[in-house]
Amino acid sequence: GTGGVDIPELSLEVLIEASGSVNLGVMRGEASGSIKVSASVDLNDPNDDGKVRISEVISGGLGQLLDIKTTLCVSIKVKVQVRIPFLGWNTLFTLGFGGCA
Repeated sequence: GTGGVDIPELSLEVLIEASGSVNLGVMRGEASGSIKVSASVDLNDPNDDGKVRISEVISGGLGQLLDIKTTLCVSIKVKVQVRIPFLGWNTLFTLGFGGCA
C-alpha cells in the first residue's frame, strides 16, 4: 500500500536534453539545455471513503472527478573559456538559468 497517502493514478514525465560545444583553439564554448514536462491525473474521492462511485461522478460532474496537474521546466547553461599561454583554459563566464527538480 501507500500508507494512506493519495498518489496519482497516472503519471507521465518527458525529458529532452541537448548539448553541444565548439573549440576554436584559443577559445571554446559549451552549451546545454533541457525541457521537462510532467503530468499527473488523480481521481478525486468526494466523501473520502476510498471508492469512487458512479453516483459521485454524476453529482459532481467530470470536472470534479479528475485532478490534473502539469509542470514545465526549462534549463539552459552556457560556458565560454579562453586559452592563456602557460596558464591553460580559463573560464570567461558561465551563464545558466532554470533548473528542473
